[in-house]
Amino acid sequence: MIRIVIIILTCLMLSGCVQQRILDQVQSVHSVAFDYVDDDSVKGTLTMPKFNPDKTVDISVFQKVSPSNESFRLSANSASPKAITSGQARVALFGQELAENGVVHTINTLYRDPSVGTRLYLAVTEGKAGKFLEKSYPLADSPSLYISDLIKQNINGDNLPRTDLHYFVNQYYDPFQDPFLPLLKLSEDKVNVVGLAIFDGYKYVGKINMHQAYVFKSMLHDSDSGKYPIKFGDYSRPNTAVVETLESKRKRKVKMTSGTPVFDITIKIRGKINENIKDINLKDPKTIKKVEKEMEDSVKKNGLNMLKVLQEKHVDPLGFGSDLKHQVRGIDSSEWRDELYSRAQFNIHVKVNIVQTGITE
Repeated sequence: MIRIVIIILTCLMLSGCVQQRILDQVQSVHSVAFDYVDDDSVKGTLTMPKFNPDKTVDISVFQKVSPSNESFRLSANSASPKAITSGQARVALFGQELAENGVVHTINTLYRDPSVGTRLYLAVTEGKAGKFLEKSYPLADSPSLYISDLIKQNINGDNLPRTDLHYFVNQYYDPFQDPFLPLLKLSEDKVNVVGLAIFDGYKYVGKINMHQAYVFKSMLHDSDSGKYPIKFGDYSRPNTAVVETLESKRKRKVKMTSGTPVFDITIKIRGKINENIKDINLKDPKTIKKVEKEMEDSVKKNGLNMLKVLQEKHVDPLGFGSDLKHQVRGIDSSEWRDELYSRAQFNIHVKVNIVQTGITE
């Protein structure tokens, strides 16, 4: 019995030593950025933690130009003293120029890499993506934590719809829907989410701002987050109220009328106003009704304008083609994209119910 215990303890000690040696021999990627060089090459930027003897952690930045159809991690390994692993990667960024030329090879290498999780956040950047990882941010220990937490917070508490590597790939391979990603902008020592980057296949073709992103999210899926500013009052003394969504539910129906798809979109929003507005009595039910009506009209107007732009760009990130496919037999993706989508009609019905108001002295 004693011999068995000794053998087990010895194995545990040896396995611990082996594991320590393995950890000492690898470098974990926490974030990656890709920028366009030419049609055959991309410049990759990696951030990796460097653990110091005094238990502090520095962020190492590694950059390399590699063929666009080659795994950047494998390419980077050829120039790194330690094996690079991607299992802890939180975010991947694509520079605007690369996104405009297409991210097909980059996405495929990420998706085929078994060490990369499908919940990896993706985003397009205004300007060079590598610049976002070269900076330090006062609100986080590393660029990867800062940017991934920023995207997560904007999904869970603001106007971004759900998105990650898994969603993007599924949208791309769905012939009736186009992908979208968060759009980021660098401003001194902080990053702002400024809207959604809309793709036609794997190419970035346009954007919508965060105001429109609220409407986009409300049309795409049910939600319990989002903020929408409303201007009301007379033009000489306009007021702005920010309505925070408590619950948003949507229903979409489609029918064919004389060969034209007609979509009915119903959005029901329960919300609250967290702060009082100067010279406006939010205790007055008539005032609340005015805010509700103004928001209903604004969401409808912004939604119709946004859909018109998407139709003009021949992109369908909201997946209306999928609705039609499930409702009408025999519709194929070519017919939807080449003929039906451009002449589709949309009716938007919005009902807003403000159930809470914040009153301050």
